[in-house]
Amino acid sequence: MQPKTNSRSIGARGSKVDYVEELLAPLMTFLTRSGLTEPQILSQCSAAIRRGRKNRSGPKVARIGLAHDSSIFVARWLRDPTYLNRAGRPGDLALRGPGSLSSLLSDCGIDTPLDSALALLLKYGTVRKTANGKCRLVKRYMNYAIPGLLPFEPNMQFMTDAIRATTRGLGLSRPQPRVFCKWADNVGIPIRFEGEFSRFAERRGLAFLYEINDWLDEHCHLPLQNYPRSRKVTRLGMGLFGIRSSRV
Repeated sequence: MQPKTNSRSIGARGSKVDYVEELLAPLMTFLTRSGLTEPQILSQCSAAIRRGRKNRSGPKVARIGLAHDSSIFVARWLRDPTYLNRAGRPGDLALRGPGSLSSLLSDCGIDTPLDSALALLLKYGTVRKTANGKCRLVKRYMNYAIPGLLPFEPNMQFMTDAIRATTRGLGLSRPQPRVFCKWADNVGIPIRFEGEFSRFAERRGLAFLYEINDWLDEHCHLPLQNYPRSRKVTRLGMGLFGIRSSRV
């Protein structure tokens, strides 16, 4: 589930790897303040890098781009009267022309080529082609869950957000508003209930995220790229993940 955002994509700032520092600074500050020395931390970081190089299992990591742009794009398609049908629902859009997929990209301030944006939306099942060649919005959010593939940008953003929440702003250059971090777990659950819990939690969690999405839609000001600088906007949202660990 992607939060509404007006942030630029991961790595869009000065250096191409600035996002790594954004991820690690709060974590390193947390470890330092826990009493670990710098040599201890660096030694464990080196060991983790070596382990990562050796590990060949698990999904491939792929750069997909458009992680934030896609959320803005879908949000506008859901709300802008230009792209709604007579029933007030997202209309089927032609690729080009007035009120098309191309004009929607332009209205959102997204300069990604139409073919690339469409390929991403089709790949992740957010859009599908109709019999007459138009594009239909079939999901109200970007779902990046594809077996064997781990998209870099949305997952990097999720990890950065999670670390900021759990470290309460440690390691950041300026004070940040505190965000909540809550979880529920139990170490005495028989392993046979793993699948049942996962299905239950995902189903209920998705229903709640729909409510969150509705609230964000109601309070979102579009178009974001033309929003007056005197009117401050920020990125708000909520992430949800499951817990599975054999450690007690």
